[in-house]
Amino acid sequence: MKPSAKEEGYRFVCYLPDGAGAIFENIEECKLERFVKNKNHASWGFSFNKTDWEFAESATYANCPHCLNDVFKSDLAEYSYVCYVCNENFYDYEVYE
Repeated sequence: MKPSAKEEGYRFVCYLPDGAGAIFENIEECKLERFVKNKNHASWGFSFNKTDWEFAESATYANCPHCLNDVFKSDLAEYSYVCYVCNENFYDYEVYE
């Protein structure tokens, strides 16, 4: 059985729309990280709400102009960043660095 998110030093922030995973805060580093559901149970991760999660990506050092949370690199070519908390994409000049 995998350790819990709390045992690994993570705090749940929010689930992402369309099954894109969940955001957890790495408490020690004060950094947001995206995790995805882990179906094979072989890789590193932790358990939260009876689901195994594995690391997907860390947030950048830029911040959302709306909620001030860390943003991630956007997977849409026309945008640079995405805030998973607000569910909105941003150009380079729109975020706080």
